Amino acid sequence: PIAHADDPFGDKAIDDTTGLGIWCASLVMSRWVASPAVSKQLKDKSVVELGAGCGVPGLAAAAY
Repeated sequence: PIAHADDPFGDKAIDDTTGLGIWCASLVMSRWVASPAVSKQLKDKSVVELGAGCGVPGLAAAAY
């Protein structure tokens, strides 16, 4: 379990747990990227993911 899940940022850098879990928004973004309309627009394009959870949207873009 993630310590301090109710306060993922903490007071010190060592207390920051934001990268230890998959955020709900990254799952929503992944489903959007994997949708037929969007994946068709992204075909043969480069995608850069910046700070979108644990890489789930980037993995979805690579897979679809």
